Amino acid sequence: MATEKLKFKIELYATMWDKPPHAEIIVDGKSFYNDAITGTEDKPTLIEFEHTLEEDKKYELIIK
Repeated sequence: MATEKLKFKIELYATMWDKPPHAEIIVDGKSFYNDAITGTEDKPTLIEFEHTLEEDKKYELIIK
């Protein structure tokens, strides 16, 4: 079965005054990011990761 490695680049930022929000990014049950979002609109938090996907298989991307 054919596979393809995808590179994800996700930028997140928060507007807060006290405590930064926490985020987790999960692809098909595997966590790739689990930390606070401290970026601003002008300089967002950049999250980059790669994941190998198989052809004709469904995957779930969760950002919580």
